[in-house]
Amino acid sequence: MNETEVSNMLNLLYVTYPHSFMNWKANQFQSYKAVWLGCFNKIPAKFVNDAVISYISTNTSDYAPKPGQIRAIIMSQLAPETELEAITAWEKLKRYIRRRTGESSIDRPEYNKLDDITQRIYSFDDMRTIAQMDSDKLEYRRSEFQRLYKVLKDKQNEKYLSEGDLVGLAGGEEAYTALGYKASPQESNRKELTENT
Repeated sequence: MNETEVSNMLNLLYVTYPHSFMNWKANQFQSYKAVWLGCFNKIPAKFVNDAVISYISTNTSDYAPKPGQIRAIIMSQLAPETELEAITAWEKLKRYIRRRTGESSIDRPEYNKLDDITQRIYSFDDMRTIAQMDSDKLEYRRSEFQRLYKVLKDKQNEKYLSEGDLVGLAGGEEAYTALGYKASPQESNRKELTENT
């Protein structure tokens, strides 16, 4: 989002929520605009505007949204549900454990197919110990794995959003396209930068 796009979006908020901005001075408006620009400068305007419209159409508050509320809406519209991702990751991990042969040349390539968050939680060496656990002990680890997975995934999603990597946030190009978006956000940003120079 560039400065002009932020100004246009903020004008929408000024008109919709006049009580939020009563008696504001020019320097307050400038600071407010700078905050929004800082929060959304790497995110294409379409996503921010869609989130603002969603907020306006569903929220009954008389006050303008905070940038964090709009970021949360974008996150909820694009990012897969981290709770479900954690459950799926656990099931894939259990499948990997059941199929381990004890032979590194076979097990390592299969381990490498696990997602990066699972690999951060359990190293390849950890898998030797985990594979020797009985099913009760393994099941005992499930809730802690899923909790930690969700925390790490939420952090990763926040990083994707902060960097404007909406394809990464959506879970890859295929998932992004499935949500109805055609061009990658990076291409949109490059196009906007070219048009504005």
